[in-house]
Amino acid sequence: MGQQNKNQEALTINIDGTPSDGGDVRLSVFVSKLDNVRSALQETDKYLYGINKKTVEFLVSDLTHSSPSAVSIKMQPSGDVLSHQDQIFNYFSSLIADITSGTYREASASYYLLTRLNELASGVGDKFSKMWLSYKGEVSAVISIETLENLRILLAKQYISVGSIK
Repeated sequence: MGQQNKNQEALTINIDGTPSDGGDVRLSVFVSKLDNVRSALQETDKYLYGINKKTVEFLVSDLTHSSPSAVSIKMQPSGDVLSHQDQIFNYFSSLIADITSGTYREASASYYLLTRLNELASGVGDKFSKMWLSYKGEVSAVISIETLENLRILLAKQYISVGSIK
């Protein structure tokens, strides 16, 4: 299988550093965002399949630093659990794209998944300029300040009280 085909199957996360760092991504930010991606993908797997057992292992298939920094992640089935691997990357990317665009208005995904996405988006504009995901050779989602703002709105706690005050 050629390198191009391997990249077609992988989800690539691209991160632009801040102008103050010359566009380079700080190591602490890169490691933190990579851990956030892992956590969010695992939560996506759990949300889609409704089980606490991993259906896939996420593997780093490529890693580059050439402004932007990029890491490609592929999936491998985990044990004897049936997995529809394509759905994990598709749902993950689509959910982020919908949150960024503002079309995802009702928090129908799990609170835990939205929290993981909020952690992934945290620091955008401050610790890194932007992040975008590529899947199957196309940009599938962008994580921007709008993503973070929309996630905070979705995660805002709302309390409704019924009754009267005497």
